[in-house]
Amino acid sequence: MKLPHILLVLLLSIAAAAGTVQFMGGAQNGGAVTASAKETAFDRVMRTNTLRCGYVLYEPFVRKDPNTGAFSGVVVDMMDEMGKSLNLKIDWAEEVGWATTVEGLKTGRYDVMCVGFWRQSLEAKHVFYTLPFAYSKLGVIVRTDDHRFDNDLNLINQPEIRIASRDGDLSAAVAHRDYPNAKLQQAPNMTTDAQILEDVALKKGDVFFLEDINFNTYAKNNPGKLRRLDIPPVRVFQNTLAFLQDEKLKSLLDTVMIELVENGAMDKILDKYDPEKKMLLRIKRPGQP
Repeated sequence: MKLPHILLVLLLSIAAAAGTVQFMGGAQNGGAVTASAKETAFDRVMRTNTLRCGYVLYEPFVRKDPNTGAFSGVVVDMMDEMGKSLNLKIDWAEEVGWATTVEGLKTGRYDVMCVGFWRQSLEAKHVFYTLPFAYSKLGVIVRTDDHRFDNDLNLINQPEIRIASRDGDLSAAVAHRDYPNAKLQQAPNMTTDAQILEDVALKKGDVFFLEDINFNTYAKNNPGKLRRLDIPPVRVFQNTLAFLQDEKLKSLLDTVMIELVENGAMDKILDKYDPEKKMLLRIKRPGQP
């Protein structure tokens, strides 16, 4: 009575073995494998002829006119030049906050973070950076009448001192590393620099670490409220583009970045937004003094 059952088991075993041999033979002979390799960002860009940009609205790198939706800024002009050089369409795909930039790359919502993305070791575990197109200086911002830290920044490192910041912002990284005893006040991810600066002006915080060029915009519109300490910058950061670790995409973007720097196009773009050459440090071209 059990013979049909045994026969069925034998037949199934033979079929499975045959399938295994066929699969191995196909693999050995260059046959198709059912699991296809995941498409890289480079492959997607080449296939679609489009580079999708994630971006943060951040002066003077990326601006968006609230009425027309038109983009402008250092990185917008730079990406336009890159698109022309590579014959690629640039798609400004998604606005994000600093804390979610890398997550958007991981989930494939965009190919590159198109903003002045500062090179730092923590995020380097997840992303590659292009060669830099400029350097940014990070200054110390306090109220105009607050002179506690003028001669000694170590006085910031006290429990009663409140360092204003935002989730995912590099000012928080500076606070953690240099002033661990101070109180770190982190605003939500999408909070603007102007809002945080206003908090310091209203005595809701004491110190904010901010890029010089962005503080100048606030100071121009709000004279007399805040000042930048007259000291060397606490940090100098490379401005780059960031993307998932992809050697082919890095080679492509680095090559165009070198061209823009060495043919002078990058200097022209920077001069348009920083004509006095005080806020953004240029990358020296070969032969420049």
